Amino acid sequence: MTTEYVEREDTTMATICYALYLGAFLTGITAVVGVIIAYAQRDSAGPAMRSHYIFLIRTFWIGLVVMVATAIVAGIGALLSII
Repeated sequence: MTTEYVEREDTTMATICYALYLGAFLTGITAVVGVIIAYAQRDSAGPAMRSHYIFLIRTFWIGLVVMVATAIVAGIGALLSII
């Protein structure tokens, strides 16, 4: 009978990034700290955790684009509602 040792990657920093993203709903700024951590940890992470960091980075940028687009549409809607 053989036993294989499977090395587990450290998930602490990714969990912190996810928590910071969740905290952004209350503060609005902690997601920036989370994406900075994700960029810093991405190159030194193993393959499984690297995919998480890439997901975090992509989520931040897509969320930012959606937020800006929503603000533009809301601003145009506010102007049109006055007219």
